[in-house]
Amino acid sequence: MHSETEQQYLETIAQYGQRELLLWQLAADGKEFCGVKATVKALGLEDATVEEQVEAFVEDLRQDGEIRPEYDEGTDWEHLENVYGDSVTELLDEVEN
Repeated sequence: MHSETEQQYLETIAQYGQRELLLWQLAADGKEFCGVKATVKALGLEDATVEEQVEAFVEDLRQDGEIRPEYDEGTDWEHLENVYGDSVTELLDEVEN
């Protein structure tokens, strides 16, 4: 169960249609994986809309539409998929329908 804000983040991220973004956010623990909240705090976007906050998070993680190499190379995507894959599929399905 996610907080209302976290659920809004996930639903907004899902609109980008990129599994890795959702996997990253679901794994966000503030240490290895810094999610939307960490990006918001680092950039002083506390008063921004959820959409603006998520956009900043996505811009931080991506380069040319793909996960930045420095993030991609050090991430065990298979593990994240095993842990969070079903949730990601559900979120993406909700956006499509």
